[in-house]
Amino acid sequence: MQEYKSLGLEEARMIIDAAIKECANTEGLPIAVAVTDRHSLPLSLARMDGTFSLAARMCLTKCYSAMEVLRDTAIARKDFDSRNERLKSYEFSSTVFTTIPGGILIKTKDGNIVGAVGVSGRTPQGDEGIARAATKAFEESKYFEM
Repeated sequence: MQEYKSLGLEEARMIIDAAIKECANTEGLPIAVAVTDRHSLPLSLARMDGTFSLAARMCLTKCYSAMEVLRDTAIARKDFDSRNERLKSYEFSSTVFTTIPGGILIKTKDGNIVGAVGVSGRTPQGDEGIARAATKAFEESKYFEM
């Protein structure tokens, strides 16, 4: 029998708080941030005041996409680029899949994937940086030892 670990609401809120704190400490537009569990089901989503509505949908899509291919969306983007696949306009409107950076897998200390975080609202590189900061906050927390 297999046993799986997954993020819960408490961990999701901590990750979202870390992303919003990082956003507040850096110059740029407000963001939307979502956290999903290991089954790609949403645990929590926050949209800062002034964030455009597409960002709220995109942050979830980034979570779903990272979980679907079991790698960060920026890595998936590089994989596509290496095959001469370019960013397609549908990636901005799809609620199913994107390789726009800003979707990052969340793993425990022993490498188990327990969920994903998605950030949207800034440039792809800005979203990625904030998502990485939120992931780092998880890795520095008690939850990382799960």
